[in-house]
Amino acid sequence: MLEPCHLSYLKTNYYGLGSDFIPENIAIPLKFLSDRLGSQQPILDYAHGYALANWQFANDKNPENITYSNDMIAPNKELPLSNINIIREIIGGKDEAGFILIHVAIVAESYR
Repeated sequence: MLEPCHLSYLKTNYYGLGSDFIPENIAIPLKFLSDRLGSQQPILDYAHGYALANWQFANDKNPENITYSNDMIAPNKELPLSNINIIREIIGGKDEAGFILIHVAIVAESYR
């Protein structure tokens, strides 16, 4: 759905609009999976699956403890991504990691 945004950015340096629909090669397997799981409608959980559950602390001294504060995620306001690392990449590279992790940092600041 975001491919048109990416293509627009490559041509014009402006993101533009995404697609109004999910292509069949993605939508059909999602629908099949959704039916098997008993969901009402298929969703691609972008926020949780790609960003919010796709990071870890860079130097976690106690990884068994999953209790943390938002201040622990982005303690350095000048370098907000310095304490977190991406877990899974789709494309790979510094830009993708920054894109994902900046969303984590934004959410960490949004519930204060």
